[in-house]
Amino acid sequence: MFVTDKSQTLSKNHSVIGLRTAINILDKWSASVKQASSILRISPSTIAHAKNKENTDWTVDLDLDVMQRISLVLNIHSALRLIFDNPENVYGFVGME
Repeated sequence: MFVTDKSQTLSKNHSVIGLRTAINILDKWSASVKQASSILRISPSTIAHAKNKENTDWTVDLDLDVMQRISLVLNIHSALRLIFDNPENVYGFVGME
C-alpha cells in the first residue's frame, strides 16, 4: 500500500520554480531545447512556457519522474559548485574535453 504524506508533496509553484531553475542550469550548460527536453522528459513547449518570464501565473503538473530528473540536474549543479571555484568551470564542465 502506498501512503502519501501531504507534507512531502510539492505545490505547483514549487514545481515551476524547480523546473525553471533546472532549465536555466541546462541553458548555462549549453544544452539545446531538444537535449533539455530529453533530459527532463518534458515537451519543448513546456520549456518555452517555463522560459517565459512574463507568464508569472503559469503552472504545470509534473509527475514524480520529471521531479526526480529536475532534482538530479540541481544536485549535479550543486556538486559541480562544490568541486569548482569559478563559474566558468561549473557551467563549462559539461563541454570540457
